[in-house]
Amino acid sequence: EYCGKKILITHTPHKHSNDLPGLASPEELVKNAKADIVLYGHTHIPKIETDISGVVWINPGHLKLGDDRGKPMSYAVLDLTEHKFEAKIYRFEDDSLWMKYP
Repeated sequence: EYCGKKILITHTPHKHSNDLPGLASPEELVKNAKADIVLYGHTHIPKIETDISGVVWINPGHLKLGDDRGKPMSYAVLDLTEHKFEAKIYRFEDDSLWMKYP
């Protein structure tokens, strides 16, 4: 928890075939922890989306040299204070803003 927001960090956004038997899925972890923000990777596809329960899911993309899955290198910056939460994803090549929340 940071600045009143519960943050969950996970490798995948969904249960994966490589997960160990008996492990809770990321969705179960979000529900049980009452998370507000989920940071994940695995797909290497940059994305910021809000699910129907209001949880913000953020994938910063990847920093693998060149394109990966048709997407250029990217990174995320979170600005979290007691009064606001912003997430921005930038293209690594030129630091241009690619997507943001809200």
